[in-house]
Amino acid sequence: MNDSLPVDRRDQVGWIVSRVDEPSHSADVGVALDRVFDDRDTQTRSQDERSFNASFMAMFSAVLKAMDIVSAVILVIMMLILGNTIAMGVRERTSEYGVLRAIGFLPSHVALWVVAESLVLGALGGLIGVGIATPFINLVVGRYIEENLGNIFPYFRLVPENMILGIVLSALLGGAAAVLPAWRASQLRVVDAVRRVA
Repeated sequence: MNDSLPVDRRDQVGWIVSRVDEPSHSADVGVALDRVFDDRDTQTRSQDERSFNASFMAMFSAVLKAMDIVSAVILVIMMLILGNTIAMGVRERTSEYGVLRAIGFLPSHVALWVVAESLVLGALGGLIGVGIATPFINLVVGRYIEENLGNIFPYFRLVPENMILGIVLSALLGGAAAVLPAWRASQLRVVDAVRRVA
């Protein structure tokens, strides 16, 4: 294995992983190991696994922040697309809302129906997304990461709490996208709504 490496990387060690019988003494063991190599040209720096993982992830903090920003932008774009779709649906059913208003339903009822429909559609979209993502992450990506990067990511799975959070956030995103179309639908005059043909 050493001979297969490039010449400048041979006879070098990146890190060594060791287990400690008593976790409470891990700091003392690390200090003792570092003391052995204090007089050498290359010193060691021992740290527990949690600190090592934290320092490793700190190197990727800029990438993770960029991914957060991109994710937020994608969510805003999806909300605009969803809002546009809901607005088109409201426009197509304008005459139906006019009939409902003419037989006695209040503007708040119309707004509630639009928002409720969007909440259900958002939750359904989240449910479909979670249904597709769960086997892909848990059986494909998670298994690969746990087998190859287990010392950094010992557990990489989509847990039920995150699934529920994703569905709830999808429903809330759908509801937020429906606020403006629902308000416009509730402001329609009965005569104009019945007269309008989709």
